[in-house]
Amino acid sequence: MGTPVDLDKPTLFGSNASTPDPIWNNPMLEAYTLTLRKYAVFSGRTSRSEFWQFVLVQTVIFVAAIILAVQIHEAFALLLVLYLLGTLIPTLAAMARRLHDIGRSIGWLLLGVGLGSLCLTLALYLILLGTFLFGVVLVDYVYGIPEWEHLPQYAKQEVHNTIVEEAWALIGLSTIPGLIGVSLVTRLLVLLTKPAEWRVNKYGTASHLIVV
Repeated sequence: MGTPVDLDKPTLFGSNASTPDPIWNNPMLEAYTLTLRKYAVFSGRTSRSEFWQFVLVQTVIFVAAIILAVQIHEAFALLLVLYLLGTLIPTLAAMARRLHDIGRSIGWLLLGVGLGSLCLTLALYLILLGTFLFGVVLVDYVYGIPEWEHLPQYAKQEVHNTIVEEAWALIGLSTIPGLIGVSLVTRLLVLLTKPAEWRVNKYGTASHLIVV
């Protein structure tokens, strides 16, 4: 019986070469570089271990950059932003292939990342807007707002009450898109942790099953 071989494993002389490049001795580095090599490849399949090792390397880079930005120079924060933008496409592509590996379509990626992010952004916007309105009332209490100085005290209090009510309404409203966004993102993360379909599916053959 043949030995299972991962045909996606890159080597110095090609995917099936017998002489590996020494750089691939580290599994996490191999998964990371392989994902970057498949920069915008949304077809095919990616194993669970390969995907999450890539995510682990990304997390290490993120944390290291934050530490460097805080401890050494804020320029590292800018470099981190540029790096995240540069690796956005391969990250999304890897997520699409991971979904294919469990027999799911890219539609789950559009729901989790697209609609989920949109809902969370809307929720954050509503929260910030509500917080801003609370801040307006606080500023008037502490420093006074010149445009309201001519108002009688009872009228100013009514304005405060109205603004506070609107602020609470916005924050309360934010829970709807917030819960939807959290649910979609959580569902996507759960799918990304599921084991592969150990057979051929419509997206290709699991590399674990290829025998030579």
